[in-house]
Amino acid sequence: MKKRLEYFGEYNHNDYWRRFKCDNDNFQWISEDESILTVENGTIKPKRPGNTKVKAIAPNGDIIMTDVYVSDGDATVELNVTELTMYVGDTYQLEATVNSKFSDVNHIDRWGVLGTGTKCVSIDDNGLVTALRTGTRDVYVALANGKIAKCTIKVLTAYLIKEITLNKTNLSLVVGETEKLEATIKPSYTTNDKTITWKSSNPKVAEVDKNGNITAKGEGTITITATTSNGITANCEVEVTKYLKGDVDNDKRISIKDVKLALQYSLSKVELTETRSESSRCE
Repeated sequence: MKKRLEYFGEYNHNDYWRRFKCDNDNFQWISEDESILTVENGTIKPKRPGNTKVKAIAPNGDIIMTDVYVSDGDATVELNVTELTMYVGDTYQLEATVNSKFSDVNHIDRWGVLGTGTKCVSIDDNGLVTALRTGTRDVYVALANGKIAKCTIKVLTAYLIKEITLNKTNLSLVVGETEKLEATIKPSYTTNDKTITWKSSNPKVAEVDKNGNITAKGEGTITITATTSNGITANCEVEVTKYLKGDVDNDKRISIKDVKLALQYSLSKVELTETRSESSRCE
């Protein structure tokens, strides 16, 4: 589509400025980038999308200059989502796909929020949406040719994780034993991601997997830490020994037999002490 530029001048007649149209044929026309457009006698012939300047040089040497943007009238745009639910404080990056034979040109003119009044969302020049308060609002991306794509965003109240607790805060394990820790998040109706990240302070002593399963590997004392998606933590201290404390017969379990053996051992020490005391008195 060709477009004709028109220039006007003014002259003073009886202290009144009158406007008149300049004759395009009397100007020298210059396009700063003829790959974008050419111009002759004020008529522009677009070639491809882009920005450039057009100069008109008057017979007296005066120069008039204007910015011209050529857009692809056939270009269309679509967003990666047309509906989105967010929580207050969340951000989301919208992605726009432009359909045009001129793939090397940035056709996007602006991003914005539709409607007036208090906005529940904001959007920056790159399509990053921020949820500000509860409500529903449309955001859009517009091309230079005037075509747009919209996304309806619903913003809800966010309920953050405030606490995490473990079913055990202290554990004693024997090398080779396993134990599963259970985590409880409060409030249970949180809108945060409920994924828990587990970490051992020393995996050589005890490892922990993504589900809270602990495996004792070597002697020592370590800390298992459970972390919520918003950074709240809870700890469990784990002591790993080579043999089970109280397992007198070393069968890796505590039974009545161990209690009896321990009692016999204690009594034998008492008897030995008493015998030595009597011997001392005899002397």
